[in-house]
Amino acid sequence: DVLAQASEFIEDLWFAVDEVDEDGQAVVDILLAEGDLTHGEKAFLSALCRSSMRLYEVVEVAPGISVTLRDVLEGGNVTVNERTASRSINRFEWLATRVVPRGPSGGPEMEGGGIHIPTMFTGGLLAQLQRNRDKFLKSEPGADIAFFYKTLAPTFHEVWLWSILEPAVPELRNTDDEELVFTKVHFHVVDATALGRALDEHRELAANGD
Repeated sequence: DVLAQASEFIEDLWFAVDEVDEDGQAVVDILLAEGDLTHGEKAFLSALCRSSMRLYEVVEVAPGISVTLRDVLEGGNVTVNERTASRSINRFEWLATRVVPRGPSGGPEMEGGGIHIPTMFTGGLLAQLQRNRDKFLKSEPGADIAFFYKTLAPTFHEVWLWSILEPAVPELRNTDDEELVFTKVHFHVVDATALGRALDEHRELAANGD
């Protein structure tokens, strides 16, 4: 149920603030124009509308206080106020999240939390994003890169779901690209005492007590 709610929230937020109609309007734009909102609500929704999901690496964590994130594609760090997630997030993890410059805490926050991108998926995802980013800049010269990031929430969502439903199993190979197979090797020992003495005298070996 928790994963289903997180999935639904990611999709709903993307649809509300990133997806636009034929006139270039998002659902939030209509709400801002026609809704009976307070000044604070308008300010928050406006900031949310300018945000987008991006790929970050966790640089520093202050449990119960904050998380410092590095934008993997664009570079630059941002420290967000985060009480709950900062207790479970670890350094060097990759997250896809939406950072708003000013949340209820008065400072930067991760709106909607972050979704963890497992290490097995980071290389392929980064390569895909870099290719798509280059294509966007080539096809839309002079365009604001923010428009590119507005399209990425479904990609992050899909990778996150696949990491849960179809987790990658690493394939072990040696430096000659040959598959590693776990085996046991048995030796016939003629003189166990002499062998033990020789092993004990070896500088790079140490007995484990067995």
